[in-house]
Amino acid sequence: MYTSLHSGGVIDHYHLDWLVARGGAAWVFRATDLATGDPVAIKVPHHRRRSLLSDAFLDERKIVQSLDHPGIARVLANGGEARPYTVLEWVDGLLLRDLIEDRNALSIDRSLEIAIKLCEIVAYVHERGIAHLDLKPDNILVDEDDRVKLIDFDLAREVNRRVPSLWFRRGAGTPDYASPEQVRGRAGDFRSDVYSLGLILYEMLTGEVPFADVPPAMALKLRASADPPAAAETNPEIPLELDRLVFRTIARDPANRPATARSLYEDLVVVEQSLICELAPAL
Repeated sequence: MYTSLHSGGVIDHYHLDWLVARGGAAWVFRATDLATGDPVAIKVPHHRRRSLLSDAFLDERKIVQSLDHPGIARVLANGGEARPYTVLEWVDGLLLRDLIEDRNALSIDRSLEIAIKLCEIVAYVHERGIAHLDLKPDNILVDEDDRVKLIDFDLAREVNRRVPSLWFRRGAGTPDYASPEQVRGRAGDFRSDVYSLGLILYEMLTGEVPFADVPPAMALKLRASADPPAAAETNPEIPLELDRLVFRTIARDPANRPATARSLYEDLVVVEQSLICELAPAL
């Protein structure tokens, strides 16, 4: 039963403490399970988009339930026959978006380490035949020990399912992190996620995504028609091998990117080890 869908309201035996986020598809509340006293996250699809999103919401729920990884928020319960909702584990931490906006929070080393952890999570997802298709700093939590957690699978799909792209149709997704093929309305795949991972790392290293200085519509056109500036043009302290890898990861042609998040993970680890060796004192 819903008594009210706002902070202070109640859904069944969950008290809605505060609104955490309102995305294109759903609200996410921090809530308290009144039966146990435990904090949880409650995800509820928008009323006004219910007919459009109900199947997609159930698909997302099925996908998340099939995944078991410490870097992915666990589904604790499902509820609501009249209107579905999902109960997820509550994770204390900051959104990666908050860390990016705090320009003193992310060094090159820390950005690289977070990217490696994120790639390992997405690699696990890819190896189960699933593409995420909406990776962005607003979907990623980082706790006080720099553990990384992926918290949203709104647009995820099995890559072997022949379904049309829902990226623009749902009004969900974030243009700043969509691959050129997604912007063109094509169904994304693993390389689309790799592109988004590259943009996230680019933003961690520079504080902005490519073409951030032009209007959003123009930025989308440029992303599909022009090579982005190298990250090192904005932050000259970025090591050459890392800059080259980031540039390859956000290539316009998917064939020129690492094929999967696992490939990108392995490339990033090689770069990290190289940088460690460079900084190690000579014996």
